Amino acid sequence: MSMSPQDSIIMMDASGCISYWNAAAEAMFGWCADEVLGRDLHSLIVPERFRKDYETGLKLFFQSGKGNAIDKTLELSGCHKDGHEFPIELTLGAVSIRGEWHSIGVVRDVAGKRKLEFQLLHAEKMESVATLAGGIAHDFNNILSSIIGFTELALDDADEGTLLYSNLQEVMVAGNRAKDLVRQIMKFSRQTDSVTEPVQVKSVVEETVKLIRASFPSTIEIVTDLKSRAFVLADPSHIHQIILNLCTNAEHAMEDSKGVLSISLSDVTAEEVREHIRSDVKPGSYIRLKIGDTGKGMTTEILSKAFSPFFTTKKQGEGTGMGLPIVHGIVSSLNGFIHPHSEPGRGSSFDIFLPVMEERIPKPLRTKASSSQGGHLMFVDDEASVVKIGKILLERLGYTVETAGGGCEALELFKASPSKYSLVITDLTMPQMTGIDLAKEMIRVREDIPIILCTGYEKNHSITQATEAGIMAVVSKPILSDEIAETIGRVLNPV
Repeated sequence: MSMSPQDSIIMMDASGCISYWNAAAEAMFGWCADEVLGRDLHSLIVPERFRKDYETGLKLFFQSGKGNAIDKTLELSGCHKDGHEFPIELTLGAVSIRGEWHSIGVVRDVAGKRKLEFQLLHAEKMESVATLAGGIAHDFNNILSSIIGFTELALDDADEGTLLYSNLQEVMVAGNRAKDLVRQIMKFSRQTDSVTEPVQVKSVVEETVKLIRASFPSTIEIVTDLKSRAFVLADPSHIHQIILNLCTNAEHAMEDSKGVLSISLSDVTAEEVREHIRSDVKPGSYIRLKIGDTGKGMTTEILSKAFSPFFTTKKQGEGTGMGLPIVHGIVSSLNGFIHPHSEPGRGSSFDIFLPVMEERIPKPLRTKASSSQGGHLMFVDDEASVVKIGKILLERLGYTVETAGGGCEALELFKASPSKYSLVITDLTMPQMTGIDLAKEMIRVREDIPIILCTGYEKNHSITQATEAGIMAVVSKPILSDEIAETIGRVLNPV
């Protein structure tokens, strides 16, 4: 072990008493040199539960100057003057002075190292979860393609105003909600980049409350008062993360007893905020998200540290101390701010203030896609169900459609007769040959072939790679008929 200025150097004589104690040892163990020199070492810095083992090893050391610990670095526990234990690394050496064995120990506090190892392990676990989530989301996108696609076909055949048409519209609502959920999972798994868009906070709160009602204990009552319908400019998953993190903290504060989790939304002006909260607020309108609990509360000291990274009052393994810092970072990035309040025994509350934007009129759920002027298309996907629905949707739009179940098959078909295809639509993620690789090979055969890429992975670098490969447009899965119709029209008939 290489030496560090923070390492303690301690010497012990043949009787087991301390003969040298450096400044780093004073800082590490809390004892001044004057207090420990000449005193029994193990009674001062060895935790009581380990002293019997220590004494056994000490006898062997005195007898031979060897034992099992010499010239090795051991992981042990040290004891501070105030009684708390902490992990240490000890490298022990021996020297004979006038026929008696003395020891020299270099001691390093590895509590920070252990914490870093724990954080690294947690990060690796989160990476694994993220990878798994991304894979599940990708597969689920293909399932949604069938659900949404066949529902669109049924809507085309149903008469507007009938109960059947109304029921199918409800299926489309659920399908679009599932599509948004998959997009959030993709963002969590870092499979897609953050996208800022108008977000109605009320709808995100309602979705999150449905989620936590199923997971929170029945002893916790959830009360909502959502008066605001305002929109903010944000990534929807970030708003969801703010609400979920604060609600999870509230649940933890009430875990030992019954309690009430309250969530409210209201519209406030900058003048109102200046009067009651803080004076440096920029002009404009704000939405106020207030999340409170009736839990154990926090002292002023703990509340002052609440937004510090890795600070947590939870037991080891129950939290990372990153929930509130993440919330603070998100809110700050949205030009908002947080006002916390808590008292021991009287619960806690967090007021989130975000600047609002003009309310947007939602787009209609779906209108019947217009037909095309025709053309011979190739549709490529390795999922049979996606191929089936893609072919039917495109044929209903007026195109002649040839399909392929993968890149290699598609390339063979294309090479056999490259001139007959007006356009190629291909999936991105396929075995043996990706959609981007397929596009490159097709363009080598026929330079002017228009290609559209379908993907659930909305990363900017994927779009960049697609553009560089000569792909003319990228469509997100699951594919909607009106969206694909508009994209095909734009690609085949550029303005």
